[in-house]
Amino acid sequence: MIPVHTPHHLHSVSTVAPTVYYLVSSVFYVVSIAAVVASYFSFRRNNRVRHSQWLSSLHQQFYQSTNYKRLRRIIDYDTTELKTIELAIEADCAHELVESLVDYLNFFEFVAGLWENDELTTGEVSMLFQYYLTLLNERKFLAKYIADESFERLEKLLKEFPAKGNSKPKARGYYLFVYGTLRKLTSRQTHRLLLPSAFIGKGFFTGKLYDVGSYPGAVGGSDPSEMVTGEVYLLHDRDLVLQKLDQYEGCGDAEPEPKEYKRELVEIQLQTGDSVEAWIYLYNHDTANLKLIESGDYKKYLGGKKVQ
Repeated sequence: MIPVHTPHHLHSVSTVAPTVYYLVSSVFYVVSIAAVVASYFSFRRNNRVRHSQWLSSLHQQFYQSTNYKRLRRIIDYDTTELKTIELAIEADCAHELVESLVDYLNFFEFVAGLWENDELTTGEVSMLFQYYLTLLNERKFLAKYIADESFERLEKLLKEFPAKGNSKPKARGYYLFVYGTLRKLTSRQTHRLLLPSAFIGKGFFTGKLYDVGSYPGAVGGSDPSEMVTGEVYLLHDRDLVLQKLDQYEGCGDAEPEPKEYKRELVEIQLQTGDSVEAWIYLYNHDTANLKLIESGDYKKYLGGKKVQ
């Protein structure tokens, strides 16, 4: 048999070709895997963004609804209207406040359904609604009404937020009174420093208000005819919000003395006639050369214009 002779350059081609093939295949495989991984993380990131947006819309639906706002105030402050609701439930008679209560509870029944189906975690429910869910347990007749009227999912959810005893949940230091650039009138987005919190309503502090320059400063007083107008907020994460505000107001522990502002707990009168103890940032420097804002209302003083 005559031996077949393969030229040397063809030996090289036959050796190199598989190598190039496997190299190209490996690169293609790595690129494909990288693309899959990138798509996965992009999907996760987009999902997180959409979920955050959805949580934000849920927050707005509850905290910006006029109807829910009214029920929050009634249940929170243990008003005479709450007693009216209790008596109407006991008498099993129709009343517009009871109808509003049912709407309020149906919202939380919806939230409880989302929680039961793992659309919301316990942590997310706590972040958004812990205070008001705890209140439903605090008001014993409401907890009984929830059970009697078969709000089954809500009843189950409330077990995660037990009552804290006989004390009212609006504990010392969970309210904040703001009167200047932290109010809902600023174009500098400083109002966002209050998050996460819920707007309770308009409030009044006994004292005087001064124009410090591009912002105001309040000082305490004893004359009931001299009042500072502002807004009251319930702090859902007290420590977080106060830490941000201490830094913003320049009154943190690391700030040098004398600090321009000091944070104190004071009595605030609400527009509803109730009162709460709330944090306020008081001006801590001399006011002798400052202009007094006679109305005590910084928003009115600015003529309704936004702070620049």
